[in-house]
Amino acid sequence: MRSHTKEPAITGTTVGDCCLNHGGLDAEFDFLREQRIRSIHCIGVGGIGVSGLAAILKQRGYTVTGVDSQHSARIHYLESLGVKMVSDSVAQVAETDCVIYSQQIKPGRADRQLAKNRGIPLYSRGEFLAQIIGNSRSLVVAGSHGKSTTSGWAAFSLQEAGVSVNSYLGAVIYGRQTSISITAPDAPWVLESDESDGSCFLLSPTCLVITNIDTEHLRTYDGSIAVLQDRMVEWANAIGPSGLVILCQDDPGIQAILPRLKGRKYTYGFSETADFQLLACDQHGADCELRWRIPEGKEHTAKMRLLGRHNALNGLAAWIASREFFQLDESKLTAAWCEYPGVKRRMSMHGWLALDEGEALIIEDYGHHPREIEATLDALHSFWSDKRIVMLLQPPYRYSEMQDLFDEFVNVLKNVDQICLLPICAGGETENFGISSEKLAVAIERAGAPLPPIVYHDLKEAENGMCRILQSGDVLLLQFVDFQGTRIFTKNDRFKRI
Repeated sequence: MRSHTKEPAITGTTVGDCCLNHGGLDAEFDFLREQRIRSIHCIGVGGIGVSGLAAILKQRGYTVTGVDSQHSARIHYLESLGVKMVSDSVAQVAETDCVIYSQQIKPGRADRQLAKNRGIPLYSRGEFLAQIIGNSRSLVVAGSHGKSTTSGWAAFSLQEAGVSVNSYLGAVIYGRQTSISITAPDAPWVLESDESDGSCFLLSPTCLVITNIDTEHLRTYDGSIAVLQDRMVEWANAIGPSGLVILCQDDPGIQAILPRLKGRKYTYGFSETADFQLLACDQHGADCELRWRIPEGKEHTAKMRLLGRHNALNGLAAWIASREFFQLDESKLTAAWCEYPGVKRRMSMHGWLALDEGEALIIEDYGHHPREIEATLDALHSFWSDKRIVMLLQPPYRYSEMQDLFDEFVNVLKNVDQICLLPICAGGETENFGISSEKLAVAIERAGAPLPPIVYHDLKEAENGMCRILQSGDVLLLQFVDFQGTRIFTKNDRFKRI
């Protein structure tokens, strides 16, 4: 778990300084040059994925414009790179050569529709990323959970160990400003993929890590985890004989597909049948000591700076991928691996909220699936077994996701010492399927929650209410899918940053 203020120095090259240190990064992408594209407009540019593409394009010398409904720190950073933000996206589309859009942008939206009607090259984030990567050597991390931490860990370890590698992540590593890192145009890539819209299958990895396969985003796969598993098997089996697939042996969703995989593969996990077996995961203060055995029989011991068994699995996957794909010296790799600070918004420790008596610790986490939330709670309880956990949850992206996972949410949230709920994040959906935070609260209480759940109608009400119910020594866990909720508390006059 990382404090917001104690960020280590980073020696790897980030996109903000890549053009100062490396020549040739302003070269055009072949697929854009062939279409004579020099200007690109990004719809939903504030998102973690599209913002990364905008930064890459700007550093390559393209004219880049963008539009987003929120002016965040990420937007401010893009502006500092020279990306121009516009208020009239439709007018900008009419003047641009190419349009990239976020997954959240619906097909009928006026600017996206105009590009389609006029025959302007139109790419989703995932489609554009696949075009950029092409046939480059790549380490791709896939799975329902743990992708950002795992891909970030691999990229960080390799770059800190002196390997020239580019990265495109779904989160920002502590100490960096952006989710991408560019070292050289022809360097291999470390990528976080996205199965939520199926765009991951457009990539052609040399090395593929699958952390797990779970019941998330199943509406993309006809509501069936079996369909998602079939797609994963097809993808993994398409990797050439020189490639490698790395999978978590402990995950039931992966166990079901292992017999169907044809190529070279390694498994990892606590399971005795795993090729790379985790033998121990012992928490010592803020550090966690791991011990694992590699296929050759040798045992390794190392400390990670993150909490939880789930992060032990993420870390081992990153270590294996770095070792096997890049043939990196184990001692050099492990030394860099141990320094990984994690990515932002994953059990991030922000500071203290002063109460009338005492204070409460504020921690933020992005997890929005029941399994992710459960892993976070387990990690916090292992570190603070004597503290009360108070969670303020913004239920996830869409009503449809909540409908599909309603019972799973109830089974996890009933174990929180005090659960407080905000309205469900609609994610652009207009149909609520009869699902609401009030309905969720009733179900949690009926399932045996220690205290009756509290429902707040907006963030301001939540801020005032939380200050009344928090007790000295509590851990306030902010479980949000966006940044807005955390800002409410960190801007509070009673907040003291660590």
